[in-house]
Amino acid sequence: MFKVLKFRFKRHRDTLLFTCSNVFLAAATFLGSFVCARLLLPEQLGAFQTALLLVSYLGFLPLGVFNGFNRQYPYLLGKGEFGAATVLACTGYSVARVTAATAALLAIGQVLILWNTSSDRTLILVAVVVIPIAAFSQLNGLQVAILVGRQAFGWIARVQFAIALITLALLPLVWKFKVEGQCIRLILLAAVPFILYWFKTADARTWHWDSQEIGELIRRGVPIMAIGYLYQVFSVADRTLIAWVRGSEAVGHYALAGLAVAAIQSVYTPLAVAIYAKANRAFGQSHSIAALIRPVKIFLLLLSVSVVPVAILIYYCLPLFVPWVLPNYVAGIRAGQIACIASIAFCYCGTAFVFNVTGHNWFYGILMGCALTVFFVIGFQTPKQELTLDRVAWLRAGISIGICLLINAYVMIYLRRGRNL
Repeated sequence: MFKVLKFRFKRHRDTLLFTCSNVFLAAATFLGSFVCARLLLPEQLGAFQTALLLVSYLGFLPLGVFNGFNRQYPYLLGKGEFGAATVLACTGYSVARVTAATAALLAIGQVLILWNTSSDRTLILVAVVVIPIAAFSQLNGLQVAILVGRQAFGWIARVQFAIALITLALLPLVWKFKVEGQCIRLILLAAVPFILYWFKTADARTWHWDSQEIGELIRRGVPIMAIGYLYQVFSVADRTLIAWVRGSEAVGHYALAGLAVAAIQSVYTPLAVAIYAKANRAFGQSHSIAALIRPVKIFLLLLSVSVVPVAILIYYCLPLFVPWVLPNYVAGIRAGQIACIASIAFCYCGTAFVFNVTGHNWFYGILMGCALTVFFVIGFQTPKQELTLDRVAWLRAGISIGICLLINAYVMIYLRRGRNL
């Protein structure tokens, strides 16, 4: 029995390390964000969250190339076509360089717009910081996709442990220099993972631009990208609505909701990426929908033992610690708790990775599009004086729960049909 347990531990050591690093990074991220909220005023923190919204909306830049890569790269590795996989990695990295440059140019455009329309100098300064962050986010996303496709979870875990430590180690900069310190901290937190991932992706950095191959990735990836982009936009829709209607200072008061969501998502996102890669590999080996049943079960189990406890902990800690630690943000406590509920529901929507693997993703796309439309129509039709932080949070939570129920019901039906074929 001991030998069997020892063998299984060695076999799944990297996966366990990866899971632990997710939890540690989530804790460090939440603690770091909490400390920053303590050191910065709501209007200052709101400026950061408002300017950084651009990074989320730039997810369309790869035009589906990265999404096609996430699907095709582990698929090729699963089939044993290593040469083709290496060429694909070089192609993906070349596209990432182009999208990184484009992201930087669009971030410069945001700076110019704010320079001419806003009197908030903090917001303009943060917008300048977004320029390198937007570029690094494109490159980091591709490098992580390469490592995930190779099942290099051990190295990703080590990088995440390093990022977690740096997240906390750089907090004295915020204490000493306030807004300027946070600007430096955010740039370093984007640059350091790029450098660490860079060491393990050397074979993918050869420039390779194959228009036909890129076109094929776009064809495969656009449907997946559309859904992923809708998901990404929905995750920041509440802050976008508040920023547009009530301004960046209101976004700062809503910070507790944003911090709660960020902490929960930092656990969920790496988990979803890892399971997606494993599901692609399993589907590539068997070409059977039934092969996806096990990844879905593992995903739901891991969500239940990682994301749910983190969300519950945050939910009950907010009213206990915020009045003492963050008295300037007391007004956002209830919105933060509601955001925890919404995040749990939305994380369980992650079972929709099944549709991305098989290409049967029309249902999820239509559902997400309708959800976003409903959210913004109701939000913008609500009078400004009635658009409280709590109402925005409840609106997002209600829609998230509805999406969760519909998605998982359809996933069960889809997998059952696949098993009976």
